[in-house]
Amino acid sequence: MDERELIGGSGRTTGIVAVETDSSSGTATLYRRDGAQVERVVTQLRSWVLGRKPMDDSIELDGRHPLRHLLVTRDRRAMEFARSLASDQRLAYLDPVTAHLVESGETFYRGLPFEQLRRLQFDLETVDIYPDRPDAFIVLIGIHDSHGYERVLALDEFPTEAALIEEFVRIVRERDPDVLEGHNVFNFDLWFLHERARRAGVPLALGRDGARMWLDESLRRSVPNGMVAKYYRIPGRQIVDTFFSVMRWDVSRKLPNYKLKHVVRQLGIGDESRALVDAANMRALWADREQRAKLKAYCLDDARDTDRLSRLVSLNEFHQVQMVPESYQGLAFVGIGSRIERLMVRAYLARRHSIPRPRSAAPIEGGFAAALEIGVFADVVKCDVESLYPSLMLA
Repeated sequence: MDERELIGGSGRTTGIVAVETDSSSGTATLYRRDGAQVERVVTQLRSWVLGRKPMDDSIELDGRHPLRHLLVTRDRRAMEFARSLASDQRLAYLDPVTAHLVESGETFYRGLPFEQLRRLQFDLETVDIYPDRPDAFIVLIGIHDSHGYERVLALDEFPTEAALIEEFVRIVRERDPDVLEGHNVFNFDLWFLHERARRAGVPLALGRDGARMWLDESLRRSVPNGMVAKYYRIPGRQIVDTFFSVMRWDVSRKLPNYKLKHVVRQLGIGDESRALVDAANMRALWADREQRAKLKAYCLDDARDTDRLSRLVSLNEFHQVQMVPESYQGLAFVGIGSRIERLMVRAYLARRHSIPRPRSAAPIEGGFAAALEIGVFADVVKCDVESLYPSLMLA
């Protein structure tokens, strides 16, 4: 295995922007961007589990590490049984997209520059924070995309809220983005949109091929501070929440908070002339017809700010996902150590070599660090990198 395959996987498919799996048919659909077009490539789903003991149809890997019996199968029942084994008896990734990428050697965005990614930002303005209330209407949806398209959908321009939501779905399908972006979209915008669409009887067919957005509750998705996301999926597309992105990006914790307007102003990337309103008072503001033009400008400015912020804080994971076998959306909820683990597991499985069993967690005494001298050093003959943090290793 050469260095390129070790870091980037053995796959050769370029421009993958989404992977959708179907365990019932045993297939995975790869969505590839080729210039302005997106093509579908249907391939065999690579589901697998690694166990300490032999399983029906498993193969024994080289080496004498405990996890050395590999089962690769399209049989959903066999896979569900294998994954039901105790965690210390097997290794498996429960997200089928992750599992497929590890075994196939493919990665997202191989050979695709960030500028060629089709990204669409959106922002909702509502008159309530609880979507289950009858009059908790979505009054505005601001839309901006990476190709210059902009539009504000306003409730006063549609006969019903349902018609407004249907138009948003139509625009997303028409613009056909690879990535939908928003600030706090998992725990507010998508959740609110999902509930209001359900009440109105509008199918949220935001995905490619007319597929509907859905809430994936099979795995707990959280970020380092413990916040849990309502993990929505839009088939054929990825979702980036810049609220979580900036939280991970701010490793030094210098930002006072992660509110969109505050962040872009603090980072110096905002538009000083943008519209500002007291969004907490949206119901009263929307009732004042003279305020609506300003509210529409405010909503669109939020979508524009999301674009500016994403260009800054999402690039790290865009480049990492070209190495790490994980989806762009899913990588946001994978810790640095687990990202490196995925690289190593992929390399071991590619060589069909057994894998050590994870060690039990144990407390580790912290080290002492001091900058005794600062500057540029010449003629360095040794540099100790054994204690580098995983984040520096990936960088």
